[in-house]
Amino acid sequence: MDYIVDKVKFKIESLNKQQRYAFLSCLIAGFLAHGYALCNNYIYHDATILNGLGSTFGIGRWALGYMGVINDALLGNYHLPFFNIVLSLIFIAISAVITVDILCVKGSFLSIFIGAIFAVYPVVTSTFAYNFSAVFYFMALMLALLSVRQSLNNKYISGVILLTLSLGFYQAYFSVALTVSLTVVMVMLLDKDIKLIDSIKKGVSFIASFIVSLLLYLVINKLSVIIMKPPATGYQGADEMGTLAIAKIPSRIIQSYLHFFYIKWNGINKATCMWVFIIAFLISAAVTILIHIYRKKLAIQNILFFALCVVIMPLAVNIVYVMSTDDNYSVHTLMRYATVFVLIMPALLMEKTSDEAVSFPIEKALNVFAALLLGTITLCYIYSNNVAYLKMNLVEEEMNSFFTVMQSRITGLDGYNDDMPVCFSGESKIVDNNLYDMNEMYEDTVILGYEYNARDLINRESWLRYMAYHTGFAPTVIDVPGDILESEEFKSMSAYPDDNSIKIINGIITVKLSE
Repeated sequence: MDYIVDKVKFKIESLNKQQRYAFLSCLIAGFLAHGYALCNNYIYHDATILNGLGSTFGIGRWALGYMGVINDALLGNYHLPFFNIVLSLIFIAISAVITVDILCVKGSFLSIFIGAIFAVYPVVTSTFAYNFSAVFYFMALMLALLSVRQSLNNKYISGVILLTLSLGFYQAYFSVALTVSLTVVMVMLLDKDIKLIDSIKKGVSFIASFIVSLLLYLVINKLSVIIMKPPATGYQGADEMGTLAIAKIPSRIIQSYLHFFYIKWNGINKATCMWVFIIAFLISAAVTILIHIYRKKLAIQNILFFALCVVIMPLAVNIVYVMSTDDNYSVHTLMRYATVFVLIMPALLMEKTSDEAVSFPIEKALNVFAALLLGTITLCYIYSNNVAYLKMNLVEEEMNSFFTVMQSRITGLDGYNDDMPVCFSGESKIVDNNLYDMNEMYEDTVILGYEYNARDLINRESWLRYMAYHTGFAPTVIDVPGDILESEEFKSMSAYPDDNSIKIINGIITVKLSE
């Protein structure tokens, strides 16, 4: 134990000032953004998963599956908001430290910003909508960044192993590894003291390690499917990753670019003011970089390769569009963590190109302006995350009220006894015009998992479990018998919640949820 404590102490003490700033700012901003959810178990997108990790082997997440088996044997896989969010924030903070190290960040402000934006970016909030597996998703983020650092230091074997594990936990963080690596190469290209050939070699080495990691991931995935024999879900084509037909690749690449420039960014935030801030920041960064290129008189070859990297960046960020084999795929917010580098990469390039030029009034003003914009963006994300949690709290209260009333009406029937089975007709089609549409108040909260209202969630497939967990009402539920469906008594019933929508027919409590 003393050895472990000493080892941890040594690691902490070995961190430089910038890395410590990133770690602390990540935790502080993370608690500000997600403190609302720390001690509350809200029901999000996947409704009532209170234990387990969701789909694993069947969708190519074999590392998550094996970890689930181990964790279940040791502790049990429980949905524990405080534990899961705190541990997730620690993994995110470590990821921020690794990023600061990889990118050789020198400035205190940029270090603080990287730590903060890593924690408050709405992709994190969206991932917490899947709280039961969030810890391992952010472990995948950490492993992806560690793999880049190892490859950067010419430790390619360990880099390949780490990225393979990351893919096995959650495939979407492959885009983070690509984006960070591309950023490293772009920084090298802007450095006049680094030879062009060295930048190209480093880029090729990254690509080689990524290809090997993907192949190793696919091999292990095939073996895991053979060993574990899971039911294939086909979710987003993740179970068939690596089998995409060559003919489909061009259209998928086009999709990756189209969605990169789509102003809503798949639900990350649609508030107009946010996009004004972001676009203003990107413009200021572009001007600073162009001034640097002009002042340093970079070689035309460096400029061309840098431009090529800029063109490739959207593809790296959105590589998940190419990775999926499903023609009906939908890239959710939580799959788009790499988009955070749309803010980090320009800020980094501004730092790298403004070393001796801060005495120039224009560049100094641009740096100050950019810093104010990034600070404002961070605060806006903290605010919007809290709005999302508040909305979900109100939606859950509305759902609890709805199902409590349903329980009361069932148990209040004349002749009711608790031995009677219950059958529900017309599931997933409930219409209650008196339910409040929470989206009318929170129309700007479009983060995945929080875009729903009570009208949506009462019709999800797990509504019975929700009612059992939150109202304590868990009757014996049976399918509607054919004789009841054909009876005139049933046909004359109204649809819930109207009067005459709940009856006892042939000793069975019958609830007609919809026509």
